[in-house]
Amino acid sequence: MSLVTVSGGCGANDDPLPDRGTLRQPSGIAVAPDGAVLLVTNGNWDRREPAGTLAVVDLEALDDAMARPGNGRTCRPASDGGVECDPRALIDPERTVVLGDGVGNIAVDRPAGPDGPARLLVPTSAPTSVVWLDLVGQGTAARVDCNQDDDGRCDAAHRISESPTDPNTDLPGDPGPISVGDVLGRFAYVPHLLGGSISLLSLDGEAGPELVDVEAEFFRDDLFDDDELRGGFAVVQRPCDPDNPPLVSRDCGRPVLYASHRYFPGLRQFTVAPGLDRVLGGREVDLQVLNIAAVQGRPFMADLAFADDEGEILLAVQNTPPGLLRLRTEVTDEGLIEETVLGSVPLCQDPNALELVRSDAAEALALVACRGSAAVAVVGLSTFRVLRTVEVGAGPSEIAIDATRSVAYVANTEDDTVSVVGLDPTRSDYLTERARIGLGAAR
Repeated sequence: MSLVTVSGGCGANDDPLPDRGTLRQPSGIAVAPDGAVLLVTNGNWDRREPAGTLAVVDLEALDDAMARPGNGRTCRPASDGGVECDPRALIDPERTVVLGDGVGNIAVDRPAGPDGPARLLVPTSAPTSVVWLDLVGQGTAARVDCNQDDDGRCDAAHRISESPTDPNTDLPGDPGPISVGDVLGRFAYVPHLLGGSISLLSLDGEAGPELVDVEAEFFRDDLFDDDELRGGFAVVQRPCDPDNPPLVSRDCGRPVLYASHRYFPGLRQFTVAPGLDRVLGGREVDLQVLNIAAVQGRPFMADLAFADDEGEILLAVQNTPPGLLRLRTEVTDEGLIEETVLGSVPLCQDPNALELVRSDAAEALALVACRGSAAVAVVGLSTFRVLRTVEVGAGPSEIAIDATRSVAYVANTEDDTVSVVGLDPTRSDYLTERARIGLGAAR
């Protein structure tokens, strides 16, 4: 693995630095567009380290080491019969950047189009911000650039915490998973886990991505009187058919989006006025397909994804009780969008993140990370049933699909590991944990 030294920025200071060469409460995960490296955020949710980070994992080196476990120093047979790999042999600490505490997911933007360079957006809880970083270089030499100093700390210009044009607009606390819209408007969306707000980022600000709007009281309160909880979890954009556009899209000129409430069993439809850079709140979608009076647990809802390119089938992860809902979103003759619950399937405990796997050789799949079960539920989208529950490390929180290698990477926050799950139906390790990067929090 070639070593790349990153310098520049503000210069080093005397504040303590986190360990930049390993995995520590990994939370966000993404594969670089060329498939050469894996990007992992180390969350530092318990604040036992000075800060959380974003690390670059050499996937070519991982491929070589997994092919011959025990013959080198990187991967070895594990006591549970699997394969475990030392992250220190795969991570160049000079390419790790320091972000803050409570580091979340990784959203990937392509500012110059689908074939251009990638830009990453990562939310942090302390300080409350969204950090943006450019992915520069190619292959295993790729690195992230946030004008970091010699210690890897990103500069202030790459940290979004307030509106550059409105001094009264700050990014609210507890930012949840950030998502990037596509085609209709260059925006990113940040639902806040607590407080009830949703934030809108313009991806094409004068100096980079910038905060342009905060819609307060966007999400519903919880249904119980003992707490005052409100918040959201995920945002997904509905594909727009120009031959059958909903009225709210103004002939596909505005994005139509759904956000999941965290403490109410439902979604909220909304759109954005591109010229005004403002969130325009829409109607509620009530998903009370359970007896709320008999279920005193929450949160209720989690991740969202459309299962088709037409925007007809919407998948919604239900945290309590754990399940995956399938909805039809159909444009009526009047131009309205009508949602119908088609069915649900029970899942393992505490499901949150959702990723889709489409393949010409096998049934399309939904992978759902279940934090409470140390597992990933695999749902076949044709049969809409759980095909398998894959055991992974403790606290799985995010999933990234590597289509080139036919694997999924699962960030196991409580285990300090990343699981590699096979997705090739022709291999014997299909829908099993092929290997685990990291030696585990308890090892």
